[in-house]
Amino acid sequence: METQNVLVINGHPDKISFNEEIAQTYLKEMEKLGIKATYMPIRDLNFDPNLKYGYRLRSELEPDLIKAIDLIKKSTHVVWIHPLWWFGLPALMKGFIDRTFLPSIAFNYTSEGELQQLLAGKSARIISTGDGDAETYEKVYHNSGIVQLKTGILEFTGFDPILVKYIAPIMDKTPEELSAYLNEVKTAVQEDFNMITKKAETTVS
Repeated sequence: METQNVLVINGHPDKISFNEEIAQTYLKEMEKLGIKATYMPIRDLNFDPNLKYGYRLRSELEPDLIKAIDLIKKSTHVVWIHPLWWFGLPALMKGFIDRTFLPSIAFNYTSEGELQQLLAGKSARIISTGDGDAETYEKVYHNSGIVQLKTGILEFTGFDPILVKYIAPIMDKTPEELSAYLNEVKTAVQEDFNMITKKAETTVS
């Protein structure tokens, strides 16, 4: 089986958070299965999250963003962990995507207007946390943050398949209840491992 480059990206700006516990659980469980994933908490990167010129002018990429782009390009499976704030992504995480998922890096258009998905061939996992229950999030808010990341960003640039885990509610949960959520993360890791190894075996054969 070919080497699997798993990249875990944490979009929570605070290290002391349940999202950090989720990230560490994911990393440890994946290592138990024989894959040492790379960890990239966005909060540790030094960059301006504001795409101040849009696509009119290209802002110079900071060294940390250049390294981040290289890690994403080399990865076979990317895990995105983030809290759901105002039914969308945290500003820091959205700014990271704005600055890195650029034309000629994540996507392009041919002269005929055909979309080129430059990150095709990679799979992804989204783990998002929130305070509203899953049923309300789906029926009332139409899975807003998940649609933004899964459909509007990852599928658009070529990621496939994309697995999703929504963990909620988080607020006022006891340590025992949070520990049960971490068991769900462990199950997700096993699902991811099965998926990426099966995909690798299919590619080789």
